[in-house]
Amino acid sequence: MTDKTKGLLVTIAGVMILVPDTLLIKLADIDPWLMLFWRFLLASTVFLLIICLQQGRSALQSFRRMGYTGLGLALFSCLGNHAFVIALEYTTVANLLIILALSPLFSALLSRTFLKETVARRTWLAMIGCLAGIILLVSDSLGGISLRGDLLALLSAFAMGTTFTLLRVIKPASVVPAYFLGWTLASLLALPFCSSLLLPSSAVIPVLAGGLLVIPFSFLLISYGPRFLPAPEVALLLLLETILAPYLVWLILGEEPGRFALLGGAIVIGMLGWHSLAGLASWQNLRRRYSR
Repeated sequence: MTDKTKGLLVTIAGVMILVPDTLLIKLADIDPWLMLFWRFLLASTVFLLIICLQQGRSALQSFRRMGYTGLGLALFSCLGNHAFVIALEYTTVANLLIILALSPLFSALLSRTFLKETVARRTWLAMIGCLAGIILLVSDSLGGISLRGDLLALLSAFAMGTTFTLLRVIKPASVVPAYFLGWTLASLLALPFCSSLLLPSSAVIPVLAGGLLVIPFSFLLISYGPRFLPAPEVALLLLLETILAPYLVWLILGEEPGRFALLGGAIVIGMLGWHSLAGLASWQNLRRRYSR
């Protein structure tokens, strides 16, 4: 199995685990600050257990070895999650989805600027095609635009793109400690805005599922994608969650997507499939050329 194939499989697996996340948030139906506190407190606890199991007595040293890259990953992870939650209070989900679709563009620009990575033409074309598909998907529900919410969504997209760029250069052993710090900080910053820390009985299972399973294990898999794939391609694959999650909510809760949702989703999935096949064909041609 090639590194390219490993990166694709690991990232897609992480994205598939992340797909039910929106459904769990809707099923919980609680204050977003309370959701933010509990989900990331639980997720950081899972990662702390992983650190202790992996590192043992040298667990504290793993935090010292993170360096500035690990601290940057922690801060941008925290920033992106907070901006995402707060943006939902001021703007529509449709606007948020469109703006978050810009994260691969941010990742491509940052990788090109700071890592000197060449972004393939097919990646640019796929990102533009996916953005067009997402705009079509949410076109029925545009409206109620709030400048504050849209700016926060843009900040979240930038933070997400930066996170994937940092994952390209961070030491593999520092990924889990960095996310642990970021999620712990996200939980603590949400604490002052919670009027109560008690969860309604109807929200316990969705919150536990999101905090203990979906968030930690999806990010654990997705964070290893940039070890084998360029950051823009990893961010591009994450757009699958943007497409599949609304359909899951539609099937379970009956929230029917707009009339252009199926067409927009088909465009995005088609562009992602074309991008992956084009990348595989390019790699195989390169391999044949140098094996002669």
